[in-house]
Amino acid sequence: MAQTSMTSAQSHKFNLYLKARQMSQVKQAMGQVQHMEPVARQAWMKDNSTQVEQAFDHFIDESNQALNHVGLDEESLKLSQTIVQGLRDSMTMVNHVVYRQQELES
Repeated sequence: MAQTSMTSAQSHKFNLYLKARQMSQVKQAMGQVQHMEPVARQAWMKDNSTQVEQAFDHFIDESNQALNHVGLDEESLKLSQTIVQGLRDSMTMVNHVVYRQQELES
């Protein structure tokens, strides 16, 4: 029985690790979009805004499920903090890109 709960805890920790890694990749991608020339950024947003919104919704749902099973060990808490901070940073980047785009269109 102890082996099963250890496996479950390791599985949850691995899910947290994956989410943290995915969030890092999202932040990197949004950083690249943020630094595009205005015309290229506008085209990118036009082509990808729906997918970005859907991906964030899906990622937030999956992250929420992973965070619901967080253990109280230091590594799990640190991974959880990384995920939450990454979500916040990425959403700020998305809002900044969208806001800058709206300013350019005005």
